[in-house]
Amino acid sequence: MDNPFKEYIATAQELVLLEGKSELASYVSESNIKTIFVTHDNWNAGIDYYDIAISIPIPIFVRIRSKLAEEERIIYDAFNDAMHGADGSLGLNEVKLVPNKSVSISNIPIADDDSMWKYNYYRLFISHLSKDKVRATHIKELLLPYGIDCFVAHEDISPSKEWQAVIENALSSADALCAILSPDFGKSQWCGQEVGFALGRRKLVIPINVGVDPYGFIGKWQAIKSEKKSRLQVANEIFNVICINDITRGGYFEKLTNLIMAAKSIEEALQFLNVLKGISGVEKRYIDTLYSHYKDNSILMENECLQIANQIFENKGLDKIKKKITIDLPIDQNTDLPF
Repeated sequence: MDNPFKEYIATAQELVLLEGKSELASYVSESNIKTIFVTHDNWNAGIDYYDIAISIPIPIFVRIRSKLAEEERIIYDAFNDAMHGADGSLGLNEVKLVPNKSVSISNIPIADDDSMWKYNYYRLFISHLSKDKVRATHIKELLLPYGIDCFVAHEDISPSKEWQAVIENALSSADALCAILSPDFGKSQWCGQEVGFALGRRKLVIPINVGVDPYGFIGKWQAIKSEKKSRLQVANEIFNVICINDITRGGYFEKLTNLIMAAKSIEEALQFLNVLKGISGVEKRYIDTLYSHYKDNSILMENECLQIANQIFENKGLDKIKKKITIDLPIDQNTDLPF
């Protein structure tokens, strides 16, 4: 029997990708999907309901076990969105991610090595000519406080490493690409391939006009104009694009909340909490995730952090998180006497 959801798989995969879940999307393929008939409802000319079981590698299953329900919900919503407007004879009951040691990966490139990136940070590959190295490096430095790590080839490749392999891995694992379009950019074979690689992975390309308008396939993206702007202004515009674009916003919000939950110091927690507080339009589900795991990190329960976090939570209609107050009883010489 053919998979009844077959015609919706490609669209569902694309929707999962747009949520910033490239790894998860790579397993949304026909070969990994098993459908289980659940029930038939006679209402409205009849609806057949199925469960979808998606096989994923065992190590991946173990890594995402704590947020399994959230990952399954993303795929569930993607399939329902993909079926929007269909005849209504097919219904999805639930999606389950199942550990399996024999898993097929679709043609979405997954990097063999992503060690060039800071852990949990959003990943932005900066494509540039060697003469624009300083511009690229300054953007990298200015975006880091926002939880965005930039790959700048001339800065991030050790002389002892095979540079082409490192660049390929960086491109394969990047969340988005920024192209510094200065004169002769279009003549560079490498810059053209970097942009093409990102477009092939359906990643957002953010062009910066440094004397050159976007052209070809990136002509559809509105460029950030650099004329008469400081590097800080350009970096802020890149940040704003990532926060509002449908391709990038979901992945960025997820990584930003993860950085908050994993903060190792009060300074780090305050930095990322203030970034989150300053962003308008963050979907409530990302704040809900932060809210449900907030108490797991004792650093976040410090007064300075809690004050900012509660402003974020209250803005989404959530109750304030209260700091637990403990009182140590004075030690008394009669402590060991029978009650």
